[in-house]
Amino acid sequence: MGCMQQLTKPAWTKEADIQAFAWTAPEPAPDAQAQAQTGQTLPLAGQTFGVKDVIDVQDMPTQFGCAGMPLQHRTWDATVVAQLRAAGALPVGKTVTAEFAYSAPGPTRNPWNLAHTPGGSSSGSAAAVAAGMVDFALGTQTGGSIVRPAAFCGVVGFKPSFGLVHRQGMLVTAETLDTIGWFTPDIASSAQLLSVITQSAPLLPRTPKKVAWAAALPGLLPEMQHLLAAVKKTLHAADIAVQDMSAQQHVLDALAHVHGLTVRYELARGMLGIASDHGHLLSPNLQNVIREGMAQDTASYWMTQQQRHALSHTWLHAVGDAELIIAPSTYGPAPVGLGTTGSSLPNRPWSVLGWPCVHVPLVCNAQGLPMGVQLIAKPAADADLLAMAQSIQALCADSAMLQGSACISA
Repeated sequence: MGCMQQLTKPAWTKEADIQAFAWTAPEPAPDAQAQAQTGQTLPLAGQTFGVKDVIDVQDMPTQFGCAGMPLQHRTWDATVVAQLRAAGALPVGKTVTAEFAYSAPGPTRNPWNLAHTPGGSSSGSAAAVAAGMVDFALGTQTGGSIVRPAAFCGVVGFKPSFGLVHRQGMLVTAETLDTIGWFTPDIASSAQLLSVITQSAPLLPRTPKKVAWAAALPGLLPEMQHLLAAVKKTLHAADIAVQDMSAQQHVLDALAHVHGLTVRYELARGMLGIASDHGHLLSPNLQNVIREGMAQDTASYWMTQQQRHALSHTWLHAVGDAELIIAPSTYGPAPVGLGTTGSSLPNRPWSVLGWPCVHVPLVCNAQGLPMGVQLIAKPAADADLLAMAQSIQALCADSAMLQGSACISA
């Protein structure tokens, strides 16, 4: 699929157009340079990465996508950054985030077409990887902030199981939702990062025997429907059993509703101190969300969490022995315009469940914009998810049905 090859324009010459970075280091620190020269046995030796600007990096500022915040350099790394640095990787800058990782977009543009959104809130991280500026980048997801920009920018976006990656050094606003993940050019690189962070051995690609098909989301654009239909035919041709989950769409709808109630309550309290001291710097929309969230009482919040727990059990039972869930990452390719980052509705159920998800890029549409699918596994099956994702992507790459689909560029 030639359209999905990495952009070939030289790295860093595109930053003025794409604006993926909020802050960049003038050059790697001397100790990091020495590490890159002497630590060739380290698993990530010499690889460069960007860090979403809600995660701390030593000697770099964290401004949370809010330009008025004081420019104070951090004195130590977030845990995940320290893990990656110890493995030989070099953080080169802070990537643009939507305001406090919520909804107000930053200046980043989509590398495939500058007139289109890169998604959000991890917009800069996805765009920097898509443009070849870094080897990988860290992001965070509360609703769809990793999977959606990965889909719009045509890269692999991995959201681990909730709690798998330590959040020390990250601004946590939604306590039971916020998850650190990453963007890579391919699935093998994502699996390598998972291996480094969890201190586990990467798994070889393997093909699932049975998948659950959760693609009954209303409002999908025709080209996304065509792509999903081609993927399903490809699975059938490979003798992979496909379990239709359309009768359970109401469970996913209910989970998405629970997500909305949960994120408002938790974000309002997570942002309360910032709003008290720097409220004048926040956008009107974020101020509104904080007010609405503070108006939710704790008893209602706990009732919502009980519903969340019950829905999780219902969905787990419905999935049964399926090893993998396949769902749309987005409604379609990246929309035109930079005023919003697109809808996170296709991603919210999986975030509120806390299950691991990965966006797998597959094709480009007739306008040259990337498209793909979202794969989800059961809790703590992160390595299995990436192992199966490699096989699914390989099957689709060889599929005559996808090559003949109307959503594939000539």
